[in-house]
Amino acid sequence: TLAILTLESSKKLHVKSELIAFALSPFAIISYLLVFCLFLYASIVDQFFTLKDFNVFYHSVTCRIPAQCFSVSSIVNYLLGVDGAEPPLVTLYFSIMYKLFWLNQVMYHSVSIALNFAMAFTVFIFTKKILKKTMLAGFAGFLFLVSASTFQSTSSISFIGVIASSLFAFLSLTFYAEWYSKRKLVFYVLSVVASIASILFGATGVIIPLLLVSYTLLIERK
Repeated sequence: TLAILTLESSKKLHVKSELIAFALSPFAIISYLLVFCLFLYASIVDQFFTLKDFNVFYHSVTCRIPAQCFSVSSIVNYLLGVDGAEPPLVTLYFSIMYKLFWLNQVMYHSVSIALNFAMAFTVFIFTKKILKKTMLAGFAGFLFLVSASTFQSTSSISFIGVIASSLFAFLSLTFYAEWYSKRKLVFYVLSVVASIASILFGATGVIIPLLLVSYTLLIERK
């Protein structure tokens, strides 16, 4: 009888430990981030556009076809800092969204929320790679979602360039970290592509070289 009770007790402890391990697993934490993101930003989905949003629309809908928003001249003018030149990928994004969804604010806010979750997910993956701690990586992802600047950039669709530029900058760093550890060309190419996308979405991309150098120095000191 004692042996049976001991066996049953060990089974219960084993099941309990497995449930705890699953609840704290990377997959579970990513699911928590998704649910928390939807809960946090659900109230802004029906929020209508601001005056600044309509200004962005004005610059974007002047393109008769989306390709005109992403011409060589528009890229050069933006990189040279010509007055009135908008980030080419932002203009292209709004041109496509306007043609697909017109002024349906729900779709625009949904994309912004999705990009914020993608950013939180990327922060989680990168932090986990650096610190080797799933819980700390999850905390970093949650901290990003609740930051005041994140909420401001999500509530106004005109900040889509800031969100996307930050996301691609962090993706560039994450892919670079993968390339640095595995030396696979595909990660290096993805890092370069993400860097270019970040620059063409906004000014955040200019800090990418600093991020890569800082990461390299950090890893080499270890």
